[in-house]
Amino acid sequence: MSQDQSTNFQFLDKEFPILFSLTLGAEYNLYQDPNVSLFKLRQFVEKLSDTLFNEHNLYFPEPNTVAKRIKELEYKGYRS
Repeated sequence: MSQDQSTNFQFLDKEFPILFSLTLGAEYNLYQDPNVSLFKLRQFVEKLSDTLFNEHNLYFPEPNTVAKRIKELEYKGYRS
């Protein structure tokens, strides 16, 4: 993605720059290398779930996997 193109995730830039960076990578690679784009999206979901647990002072599940974190977030009402 060139600098003159906009992103769908600009709103993340100030408060969550790591999440923003991952979305930029996903958008940039969408048509050039979709596998890289999917990998970046997976990283985004992992980091987002980690961030939500930290922001809301939640205990991480055992084992601490992204699937368990998503289930826990859904159970606690942070995901629908």
